[in-house]
Amino acid sequence: MALGHQDHSAQDSVPVPTGDLLTSIRDLDKAADQADRDRFIAIAEWAERHTTGALLPDLYGTFGLPDDDAHTEAENAWVSRFGMPGADTMLELAGPGAPEISEFAVIELAAALGRSTDSGRMLLSDAVEARYRLPKVWQRLLDGQVQVWRVRRVTDLTRALSQEAAAFVDAHLAHVVHTASFTTVKRLVAEAAARFDPEGCEMEEIDTAATLHVTLDLATAWSIGTANGVHLSGLLDRADAEELEHAIRTIADQLAAAGSQDCLDVRRAKALGYLSRGDLTLDLASSVEEARQRRLETTKPTRQVVLPSHAEQRCEEQHVHASNLLPMIDAALASVGWQASDLEAVAVCAGPGSYTGLRIGTSTAKGICHAHADTDDGPRPYLHVRRGLEALIARSVYYELMNLALEDGGEPVGLWSHGTFFPLDRAR
Repeated sequence: MALGHQDHSAQDSVPVPTGDLLTSIRDLDKAADQADRDRFIAIAEWAERHTTGALLPDLYGTFGLPDDDAHTEAENAWVSRFGMPGADTMLELAGPGAPEISEFAVIELAAALGRSTDSGRMLLSDAVEARYRLPKVWQRLLDGQVQVWRVRRVTDLTRALSQEAAAFVDAHLAHVVHTASFTTVKRLVAEAAARFDPEGCEMEEIDTAATLHVTLDLATAWSIGTANGVHLSGLLDRADAEELEHAIRTIADQLAAAGSQDCLDVRRAKALGYLSRGDLTLDLASSVEEARQRRLETTKPTRQVVLPSHAEQRCEEQHVHASNLLPMIDAALASVGWQASDLEAVAVCAGPGSYTGLRIGTSTAKGICHAHADTDDGPRPYLHVRRGLEALIARSVYYELMNLALEDGGEPVGLWSHGTFFPLDRAR
């Protein structure tokens, strides 16, 4: 089908059809895509001819520790095949499940293509990763259904995954790889990493938490009269960043409601100043503006109080959690005929949530515990339920557990809750 329109190259000239030209451009683009596919497939074949043929095992177990014996075995296989000890080195260009490739092959390919060694290594690495670790995506490439640049965008993210995680990405992405956005691919790779390498994800989370920071560039800031500006940069936890964004947006809206003529960016910058002074809400003058004032509340719009396996109370109203929390607890207890003194443990989740919201919940829980605790200065035992959640045990239950531990002396003691056993152990 011809494309284009009638073009007038000059005033009062005869119309010249451009459909043939546009069709030719489209055909050239398709030919370029096919040439890229053919080259990429040939590069994978080049890699196949310069390998021992032995597939790499998953060399990285818990916490990413390498298996040196597997490396040695692969190098010995190369020497026994080509008889060149010390003359070449086998490279891990892709993840587990792909073969090692000769370093000489990388150098030769880069020279033939007029690329740097690093560029040639990356191109060969993507081809090996796609062919051996993403077979469904590779088949779509062979069928001419996906462009090379889209495949390479996937391989760049899957190279660090385990073999099982890469297979998960391949199975879920192959049928949409020709249209999937980069954000979609990143989310799928992140999910695969979390499913099949939880230890690695936990280490990455810990490493990221250790690098959180906020920096105010006061050293190079200058001012003339009242004109001054300071650069701010930092890295925040995602939950904290969302809370901060909500707080800044709320105060910026309040400034606009108060009649500020500043642009949004300026109002957001001023909002940080109000937050630094502890001004969570602004005093608006008129009744109309007061009606538009919104209370700064960074907790989620839904709060719930749960007695596991017994009762649950849920609050759907926004910005009233502090006033409704205790009545909700009373209602939950009343629904099962309990008193607060009947509780043997109180657990509070440590987030995510705003500092104020968590403080209200924690203070309420502590108040309940201390109101019904013994008056002496005995131990205050906690049970670790899961990450970010600990439960304070009634002291009478704690002493009973200690007596059982002294009498038995063998099996660990603890509490059963809804089919799950929580042992009592020495705090670390």
